[in-house]
Amino acid sequence: MLHPKEDDVAVVLMAAGSSSRYGRDKCLEELNGSTKVLDYSYEVARSVSQSVVVAASGKTFDYCLVKGYQCVRGGSTRSESVLNALEGLDGFSVVLVHDASRPLASATLFQKVIDKVRSGDDIVIPVVPVVDSLKVKTDSGFASIDRSDKYIVQTPQGLSDQVRRRLLDAKLQSTDESGAAEMLGYSVSTVEGERANVKVTYPDDIFLVRALLLAMDREVI
Repeated sequence: MLHPKEDDVAVVLMAAGSSSRYGRDKCLEELNGSTKVLDYSYEVARSVSQSVVVAASGKTFDYCLVKGYQCVRGGSTRSESVLNALEGLDGFSVVLVHDASRPLASATLFQKVIDKVRSGDDIVIPVVPVVDSLKVKTDSGFASIDRSDKYIVQTPQGLSDQVRRRLLDAKLQSTDESGAAEMLGYSVSTVEGERANVKVTYPDDIFLVRALLLAMDREVI
């Protein structure tokens, strides 16, 4: 359910990457049926927000135009692509930035992030604990490290409008929005992420996403 207009929410979908590790445009891969990864992410984002903007490039940008999605051209880095999208989002109290290649993030997860930003937190990210054993590379080989305090960061990442404006002014380069916010002195808050919130990065990932979609009995759009 949408919140009242005075508490507007916008979502930026990141679909401007090169997909170099995937080998082709991963956001245009089909899930079950004719629904593409981007379509699924778009519909979930639309269900919790007043506005969805896709930062895209190449064939994905062309696809957005055909579908009638609001879109902006991506930059040469993720940070530049995010800033291009954030430019036109004045007037929204909460902005979420989400990897379009995470099509199984639920509306419930989006809402948890939105609610925490509304409660006063400036930057909110979903995290899940690391479950695998970890090693760090050393000069002599590899050494084990404690995983008990290690977490995997997911999207959507929620920003207050103040953080959005600070990011636009600072134009920092970071692998995600929480990293850039930390550079500006903000403390990052977290919500519990979702194990099924898989990011399609390598070719095998699409098979996992398709299997999870069926196992979760989620509707194919």
